[in-house]
Amino acid sequence: MTANPEPWQNSGLLGHAEAERHLLDAWAGGKLAHGWLLTGPRGIGKMTLACRFARFLLANPERAGDDDLFAAEPLPPPDSLEISEEHPVFRRIASGGHADLHIVERGFADGDADAERANRKRHTVISVDDIRAACRSMALTASEGGWRIVIVDGADEMNTNAANALLKLLEEPPARSVLILVAHSGGRLPPTIASRCCRLRLRPLDPDTLSELMTMYRPQLDGDARRRLIGLADGSIGRALALADGEGLAVHDDLMALLAGLPDLDTSAAHEFTRRFGRRETDLAWQTATDLITRCLNRMVSAGARQTGMVAMGFDPKDAECLTRLRGMASLDCWLSVWEKTSGLFAQAHSVHLDRRQVMLDVLGILQTAARSGTRP
Repeated sequence: MTANPEPWQNSGLLGHAEAERHLLDAWAGGKLAHGWLLTGPRGIGKMTLACRFARFLLANPERAGDDDLFAAEPLPPPDSLEISEEHPVFRRIASGGHADLHIVERGFADGDADAERANRKRHTVISVDDIRAACRSMALTASEGGWRIVIVDGADEMNTNAANALLKLLEEPPARSVLILVAHSGGRLPPTIASRCCRLRLRPLDPDTLSELMTMYRPQLDGDARRRLIGLADGSIGRALALADGEGLAVHDDLMALLAGLPDLDTSAAHEFTRRFGRRETDLAWQTATDLITRCLNRMVSAGARQTGMVAMGFDPKDAECLTRLRGMASLDCWLSVWEKTSGLFAQAHSVHLDRRQVMLDVLGILQTAARSGTRP
């Protein structure tokens, strides 16, 4: 398998057996909550688990709601939520054709209608119209006599009106319905929504699980490349794949070479580094570079505040040595300010379509200025 399957097309799930068992036990005991909140870092499999759970429920309508007064003894829990790819429910969900499942995600910009899904630009928030459509869907009677299920992917990306509309649904959920919220940052959800859901926090994937997944999805990578990508992925298979597809190792090596030269910035190398961001098809390379810079600054500040080493923050020894040296060139407050400034510039580049090459040069200039400041902790 070399492609990245969409969560509703993915039959496998690794690394989240505990969360899966919790969902299975709730189903088997006939006490399934109407609302579920799956939280954890991006790219670790939250949406894949949500779709896996939805498939299981739709393929097993016999326990369709804890309001069934005639339910018999609790059902023995199966070993997993897995449904065969040959099952009719799996096929219909994979093709987007199951009437009892409604998936909400940030919509695409109209101007990108002809682009491939992976390259299309998305809106920044989930709108109230998206949530209202989901509410109408959940209010309908299940077409197959079982569950009505709504999954909100990126629930922490709802605007205020959308969150209010969703709250009404949680306050008065229709019978035989399940709402599954997937959130990268559960703390950004209104407490009134989070408190009405059964919460499951998924942990980052361990290196062995990441290695197994990378072997499945990118078998062409050699062992050293796979090891390095896993080291940069922070437990996220989504991040590891994005790095692999976005010139991740090349971007990383070029960036670290520039940082190693500070406070002297190699202007020629800096311009060469930014040339890759001048074309639209290099979106992944841009995302990779911005993520790497943000990660380095974030960990430098965190390590300074905790008075710990950069290796303990997840960097390999060579990168840790470079970043430790850089951190010592300015105060913690200075690097915190740099982090805030660069994050703001990257956000502006996304929202108002600034020239990416110039933004990256500006960020490298900010890093150079901080390194030259000579303000010691």
